[in-house]
Amino acid sequence: MDNFYVYQYLRALNSKHGPAGSPYYIGKGNGKRAWSSNRNIKPPKDKSSIVLLAQKMNEADAFQAEMLLIRLHGRIDKGTGCLWNMTDGGDGATGCVCSEERKAKISIANSGKQRTPETLAKLSAARRKRKITDETRAKLSAAGKRRTFSLETRARIAAAKQGKKRGPLTEEWRAKVAAAGLGRHFSAETRAKISLANKGRVKGPLSESVKAKISAVLKGRSFSDEHKARISVAAIARERKKRLSTANLDEDTEVKFGE
Repeated sequence: MDNFYVYQYLRALNSKHGPAGSPYYIGKGNGKRAWSSNRNIKPPKDKSSIVLLAQKMNEADAFQAEMLLIRLHGRIDKGTGCLWNMTDGGDGATGCVCSEERKAKISIANSGKQRTPETLAKLSAARRKRKITDETRAKLSAAGKRRTFSLETRARIAAAKQGKKRGPLTEEWRAKVAAAGLGRHFSAETRAKISLANKGRVKGPLSESVKAKISAVLKGRSFSDEHKARISVAAIARERKKRLSTANLDEDTEVKFGE
């Protein structure tokens, strides 16, 4: 769509970076972008100082024109010109130079910030409206599988979570978790991976408080005959494996319970 434009903001007064009437920002946009103030660079109060340099362009051409003009006038942070632009223009933050001082200022400004319940409610409502396509889900899944954390990063995450206690889950949340897991089946490969990861893990004795919690969760819970049969088969298999391991016997050896 050819609805993009390139614009510039002009200085109202002389400054050490440029005389009055010289540009202090070059941008690209569409709609009311040039006149909006929800950015780090404020538009001039005098609207006549907002100048559209080129209009009715497609986005690619607008990006090219923006980059050319930024290169022509130069950037203050690089010491090459009169513009407050923090990047070289174009799609993304190419050429962005963030000094250690600026990083520290951003860190201080953001530390301790707490969003109000009203803001959190708005963000939550906005996220609920968002619909993620199957294609996007597949991309996110693939990106997550390729992601690996260094030992240092893992240690930091563990340290950050240490001592944090999650509040009790609501009944609604429990129902959602149960519904999500219902009918879920793992492939043979996934089961093998889980089995391998759990091998060699030694669980210590459960504390009385943990036992009480488990007992409270299971109290009043009813199992189907099929589920009971599976639990029974699994228990027998565990007992058999334990006896074979203790006696150093082969898998084919017959073990009779009660002997």
